[in-house]
Amino acid sequence: MPEQHPAPPPLAIARLGGAMYLIIILLGLFAELFVRQRLTASNDVMVVAANIREHELLWRSGVAAELLSLICVTVLMLTWLAVLRPVSRDVAWLAIFFALTAHAVGAMASLQTLGTLFPLGGGRALASFTAEQVGALARLTQREREHTFGVSLLLSGCFFLVAGPMIYRSGYLPKVIGALYTAAGVGYVAHTFTLVLVPAAANAVLTIAGPLILLGEGSLSLYLLIRGVNVDGWNRHQASMSYRRDSLRVEPWE
Repeated sequence: MPEQHPAPPPLAIARLGGAMYLIIILLGLFAELFVRQRLTASNDVMVVAANIREHELLWRSGVAAELLSLICVTVLMLTWLAVLRPVSRDVAWLAIFFALTAHAVGAMASLQTLGTLFPLGGGRALASFTAEQVGALARLTQREREHTFGVSLLLSGCFFLVAGPMIYRSGYLPKVIGALYTAAGVGYVAHTFTLVLVPAAANAVLTIAGPLILLGEGSLSLYLLIRGVNVDGWNRHQASMSYRRDSLRVEPWE
């Protein structure tokens, strides 16, 4: 049987993932803070409708940023598989399934954001609606989008709760990032269930959890981009895995 050598650290893939992760964070901040919160800050549905109509291209740019983020997420999954698989292949796949499901639901939320423009565009089908009713329809579409996106965050939180402990015990990524990542997962899950059970408190929960989530995701993206993985820790982990695999191998009978 030929001698098996441990796989080399996936530095290039890890750095690609760090770049993708940083782009995802920046696109998310643009879509949420610069577009949605800017145009929908008012409680008056007529003012919100007028803002979206006046800045339709900006609103569409927020949707485009979210869709571009989904492409980056798909690339990022390659990084997660390469980086987390040495800790546990099966658990790594569980984390990836959570992430892919989360972003599939996120794609639905992006389409609902785009759907906000449909009642505001007028047309014969809406001719019998008053301006206030059209504004209310647009607002209802936004509310539906918020809850769909909340489900996406719930599934993302489950991914964080699986990946965070794996990062913590990997030996080649900082334990503090693993702890922060796990805490971010708790924040995502708490926000979604608060949105469902006590909607009035959802924003308060997100305000508390938001900085922790940004710290966890931002620190991991920068570490992957700059450092990749700790090579010494990776080599030790791979050597340990190779030893365990060899010790469990059963030789065939002659």
